[in-house]
Amino acid sequence: MTTPHKHQVLINAWAAGAQIQVRFHKSSDWRDATVPSWDTEYEYRIKDPFSDLKKAFSEGKLIEAFDTNLEQFCVVLRPFWNENVEYRISPRQDELKPVIEAHLEGKQIEFNQRAFPGWYDCVDSPLWQASHDYRVKTRWQKELDAWLAGKKIECRRTDRADTWDVQTNSRLDRYLIDDDLDLEYRVYDEYRDLKEAEARGEVIEWARNTRGLWYAQTNPIEWQCADPVECYRISPRSQTLRPIIDAWNAGKQIQTPLGDAATEWLDMIMTPMFDSGSRYRIKPEVVWQKELDAYLKGEVIQSGGSGVWYDQSRSPELEQELRDGRLGMKVRIKTKHKHQAVIDAYEAGETVQCKLHDGTTWYDHKRGVGHERPCFSEDWEYRIKQPHQEVRDAFAAGKAVQPHQEVRDAFAAGKAVQPRANANRPWTDTGGPGWYSDYEYRIKPEPLKSRRYVWVNPAGHQRVGICDPNNHHQVPASTFVRWIDDDWVETEV
Repeated sequence: MTTPHKHQVLINAWAAGAQIQVRFHKSSDWRDATVPSWDTEYEYRIKDPFSDLKKAFSEGKLIEAFDTNLEQFCVVLRPFWNENVEYRISPRQDELKPVIEAHLEGKQIEFNQRAFPGWYDCVDSPLWQASHDYRVKTRWQKELDAWLAGKKIECRRTDRADTWDVQTNSRLDRYLIDDDLDLEYRVYDEYRDLKEAEARGEVIEWARNTRGLWYAQTNPIEWQCADPVECYRISPRSQTLRPIIDAWNAGKQIQTPLGDAATEWLDMIMTPMFDSGSRYRIKPEVVWQKELDAYLKGEVIQSGGSGVWYDQSRSPELEQELRDGRLGMKVRIKTKHKHQAVIDAYEAGETVQCKLHDGTTWYDHKRGVGHERPCFSEDWEYRIKQPHQEVRDAFAAGKAVQPHQEVRDAFAAGKAVQPRANANRPWTDTGGPGWYSDYEYRIKPEPLKSRRYVWVNPAGHQRVGICDPNNHHQVPASTFVRWIDDDWVETEV
């Protein structure tokens, strides 16, 4: 039986493609053997793929592993040397090592993602990504960043409650890092007084230049996007403007005076500019709101008291007095008239009737030229005249009523009557109506009369006018030229 070679296992590994190393004695270094001699006096081993990295790690170097999820290298504090992971010596030794040591000491670390610049606190343990920058957060980090960016820094001693002074020391960055507990720093903010005034509720005004009007700001100012500081000021009218602006933001009506005198105030429809050249006020609450609503609906308003009340005539002045509460006396809505429904019908142009003193006869009150308005006494009876009113009254009195009774009575009185079979047929003249129940009948309307004439307008041009017998007297003599028609022209309805 043949005895296996001393290095048979390694020989098999080399044959399978493994990298072999050799050293001639224990005091020498391991060297890569491309074609090993397999001398029994030498030592051989399979080369560790991470041997150089492990050596660097033992010497205190930072090692990075490629994270397939993040698709980048990240520093690993305890490498596992997984053959499926790519490792490398970190190229940011000097940069990251002090930050990592500070993190292990419990200090707060900040990161900056270069693709989206800005420093943020690491809430959890940092990933130490290659795409991120890291730093130890100092107490005055914000102030330090501002100083490095060229901004002004203010400082004061906390033990003496000094005032804030702008720093000019060129080595201020070192002091900010050293964090002297007796000193307090802050970024100089030229808007600070304005911000503090705004926080107190004072009104801030803006102007493009100090020679123009100043405009009060009705909403909080976005100071990070603000105009130069000289474009702003604390309003000298802050105490009077603040409640007005708050009222406007709350949806209340704001007014501005018409002219210099504050006797008439106008409602502002557009958003007020609140400029320094104008005056404003919150629209006063309407004293007589219920009465004003009734007035706007057309009801009568009375003023007075102690049992004596007077109707107020409708006018713009009365409306404004109701809004302002300036009548100086009691106001009430006049109780509706006993005959209010009849009055409304009369005003709408309908014919109303009044019962005469005999207690049976109704008298027409027609609306129009030459007709006197009824007095509508509450002691008298009034009604709206309905179609076929006489027939209705006869029927109500128990009298026999024939079809078309009203037209029958007119025909008996000598008036001309016209029938038609239905609404689609024309009205026709007849000498003897048949009084068919399914026919319609009417008293023949009187023909309309008209007459044309020529008149001259103010520009000296002749125009044609038309008048009827009821209004021909209205033709102005000063502009009348001549009649076109010799006589009145009749037109059947």
